[in-house]
Parts: sequence; structure tokens; C-alpha cells
Amino acid sequence: MMPLFSFLGYLFFGVLFLIYSLFRGLFSVHRFVGRDRARHKITAFLKKYDPAFSYDYFLSKVVSLLKIILFTDDRSNLAVCQGKVAGDAFRDIVDIAYQGTTTLNSCQVEGKYCYLDINLFMSDIHDGGNRIYKKNDIFRMKLCKDIKKPEDYGFSIRKVQCRGCGGSFDASRIRYCPYCGKEYDLKEDDWVVLELEQVK
Repeated sequence: MMPLFSFLGYLFFGVLFLIYSLFRGLFSVHRFVGRDRARHKITAFLKKYDPAFSYDYFLSKVVSLLKIILFTDDRSNLAVCQGKVAGDAFRDIVDIAYQGTTTLNSCQVEGKYCYLDINLFMSDIHDGGNRIYKKNDIFRMKLCKDIKKPEDYGFSIRKVQCRGCGGSFDASRIRYCPYCGKEYDLKEDDWVVLELEQVK
């Protein structure tokens, strides 16, 4: 009798594992389809305004923006972030790595500005106080840029020019010119984050 119960137990757990694997596989396929659809849609949409648009360059820039925001103590003075980011959100994240998946929620142009709403899938290291653990996180980012200007591949946020006094400074951590105090509006030159939240 015992061998029969053991066999049925193994069979039951085997079926559960198979169902779990199938659902996980379907989820992965759905995510990869979303990734490819996002790449195609974003590229087709932005190439209408900038024929030289590069999706890979855009993506590396967006991940860089996310890192700047996550690993800055005072976000109120960031030129890369002009919108809503929860004050104490993401404080326990100590490292992030892009998983290779982005999905598109919406894209539109109003006047001279382009607005993109995307999800980035990241693998993150969290400091929980008593333990360090790894977790997959999804970040929703709303981005904005002056679409009338083509991408400047020589542009660097670490060396921008103030439109007030002409002074050159590093805007990766500050929003106001250190020489004249004029606010630097990054969306006139590059992508800025209007909203950042963690998708639950």
C-alpha cells in the first residue's frame, strides 16, 4: 500500500510542477512578445520624427536615467527627473540589472514634446536590513523629450550648457546652473522622467 501512496504522491507533485512550468512558460512568451512589440512600436513611432533613431541607444539611456534616480539621495534637485517619484521609494535597492524586456503602455506627441509610457523589467538586489535578497521588479516610467530636435549622439548630461549664462556644468545630479542659478530643462535636449513607480 505504501508504494502506491508514494507513487501517487510523486505523480501529484509531478503534475503540479508541469502546470507551474507551463504557466511560467506562457508568461515568458507573453512578456517576450510584449518586448518585441514595444521595440517595433517605439522604433516606428520615433523614426517618423528622427530617421536616425536607435532603439538600443534609447534603451541604454533610459536604464541610465533609472539608475541615476534610484541611487540619488536628493531627487528634488535632479535634472533627469521632473515629476512624481515617491520620496522614500526604492531606498532598499542596492543594485539593478536590466532583464532585456521593455513593454510599451502608450506613446503620443503634444506640440513639440513626445511622451512615452513604458515598463522596464529589472533584476534587483534589495537590502532588507536583516538580509540581502534578489527580486525581479517592474518599473513604470513616463518619459518626455522635445521631439522636434533629432537625437544628438554627442550629447552628454555631464557637460551641458546653461541657456542663461552659457556656463558648462554636470547636470546628472543638479538641476540649477551653479553659476547663475537658472533652471536647466533637460527635456529640451534629451529624455527626462516625468513619473516613476514600481509596478506591484
